[in-house]
Amino acid sequence: MDVGEILLVISLFSALYSIYAFYEGVKKRSADLLLNGERAIFIYFLMLLFASLLLLSHFLSRDFSYQYVFYNSDSRLSLLYTVSAFWAGKEGSLLLWALFIATLNLFILSDKKDSFTAYTLAITGLFLAFINVLLLTTSNPFARIPAQPEGLGLNPLLRTIEMVLHPPVVFLSYAGLLIPFAMAFSGYLLRKEWERRAFKYLLPSWILLGLGIFIGGWWAYRTLGWGGFWGWDPVENSSMLPWLTSTLLFHTMYLERRISDRWLKLVNYYLVVLTFLLVVFATFITRSGIISSVHAFGEGPEGIAFLFVIIFTGLLSVYIQKRSERNFLMNPNTEELRITVNKETSIIFYLIVILMLFLAVLIGTLMPTFGFDVGRKYYESIMFPVEIILLALFGICIRLKWNWDGELREKFLIPFVVFMIVSLSIFALFRDLLISIATGFFAFSLLNYLVGVYTGKIRFLRRYGAYLVHIGVMLLFIGSIGVWNLSDTKQFALSLDESVSVGNYELKFITLDAKEDFEKFSIFAEIQVYENGKLVGTIKPEMREYKVIRENRIVSTVEILSFPFHDLYVSLNGISGDFKKIGIEVHINRLVNFVWLGMILVTAGGIYTYLNIRGQEKLREKEE
Repeated sequence: MDVGEILLVISLFSALYSIYAFYEGVKKRSADLLLNGERAIFIYFLMLLFASLLLLSHFLSRDFSYQYVFYNSDSRLSLLYTVSAFWAGKEGSLLLWALFIATLNLFILSDKKDSFTAYTLAITGLFLAFINVLLLTTSNPFARIPAQPEGLGLNPLLRTIEMVLHPPVVFLSYAGLLIPFAMAFSGYLLRKEWERRAFKYLLPSWILLGLGIFIGGWWAYRTLGWGGFWGWDPVENSSMLPWLTSTLLFHTMYLERRISDRWLKLVNYYLVVLTFLLVVFATFITRSGIISSVHAFGEGPEGIAFLFVIIFTGLLSVYIQKRSERNFLMNPNTEELRITVNKETSIIFYLIVILMLFLAVLIGTLMPTFGFDVGRKYYESIMFPVEIILLALFGICIRLKWNWDGELREKFLIPFVVFMIVSLSIFALFRDLLISIATGFFAFSLLNYLVGVYTGKIRFLRRYGAYLVHIGVMLLFIGSIGVWNLSDTKQFALSLDESVSVGNYELKFITLDAKEDFEKFSIFAEIQVYENGKLVGTIKPEMREYKVIRENRIVSTVEILSFPFHDLYVSLNGISGDFKKIGIEVHINRLVNFVWLGMILVTAGGIYTYLNIRGQEKLREKEE
């Protein structure tokens, strides 16, 4: 047995023992068992850490006798990508996920030590043990093969800084989303409140998942060459689904704190369960091979194991909730849900819209399993009306109060006038009714948020993080509407010194040249870009052939000239045998920078909110 496998075996038995120690320790009120459970956490953390460092050392030493190293690296791979090759495949990414779960368990252990914490660690330990079993069976990163002189090499599409960052960020968020689920489960088992303690892990996990999606979209835009940032691929969708449900959870938690309604407590519980199940579902999609995807690892028997976890956990969660429902601690001063024109109603309507979007994306993601490929048009036809509705709701909700005070006309008269002016102006330019309405609602809502910021009070500093998030989402919506509905795409075959026109631009093919470095051969075309006869830039899209054994070793690169309200996006997709003619694909992507700005604001707003909440908690602890 390999040393790495021995470390994983010790980790597995330590995780199993920790589950027993925490459960029995609470049941028997045994301090010794609880202490042993804590020690077991440190043991499996160290074992997983040592196993990870060992696997990394195999990559750095180019030990191609390990199957995982052989398939994901080669002797020419740079240091940065050699390190990132650790999580490039299913075995390494699973080990990274396990390490993140073990690390976060140490953070849970540093919190309040009580029965709630013990049960939480038992549940997270159970899922960790499941992953550990997979690491020792179907996804063993330490499996050996006869020594090879060279590795197949890392997939060229993964040799970008985005793919160095994207997997760790996403898997850290997945590890983080396990904790609120475990806390909710523990809360119902012990009949204790769980939302407050779970929120501390839910918010940073939501931020990280959103950041991971952002990085993935940026990578797709700058690497894949088709001109978009989101292709509605099943794996892409599966990462967005838990982000949507955790977004819903934030709002239901916020609403429950205001009206203390019993049904909202149940909604919170089932949303946090659903979010975790969707994390497992995303892993199932990636590893089962049931749905074809450029992002998937291919077929694997562990897909069945993840499907079993989804079914078993879902049924068990319903059983635990039903069993604990009558005795669960509730605020006795529950209020009736009132349907009036106020903030409460607008949030509920917002939740319904997001839920409908979630269901539409989930159905579209699952359709290929039944032989139907819905395609991007299906998703974009749904997103457009949803974005318009949400753009309007953001501006309405921010100005409403919890109790309606009859001031709607005064609050919304000027924003409505702005909406009309902007909508009519945009319609005059583009002659598109839906785009005009969307832009008008963007202006309407942005004005209302600016008013909200201007009239805010210092004690409501935490609101400004939510303001940033909502404004970021609005910018993201406007940017996506522009990219999907206003962009131009054309393909050309160009000879030397030939020019073509796209929009206001003229592209002239000047020359074709080649270069070589340690990792690859490159052929690049030099293309001059003119706007109204004036040279505005020179771009050099490339075709690269990497010096690896694997079949998919040739990739094309993208060159982008970025302007405030659009990108000129060019990819090289073909070269003639005599090197005198090239094929290019040109996109004029309008408002795409609004997408990136929106994602930055969403991330910044989430971080600001988290830091503000943590600061307030530390202040309260000092006062106590």
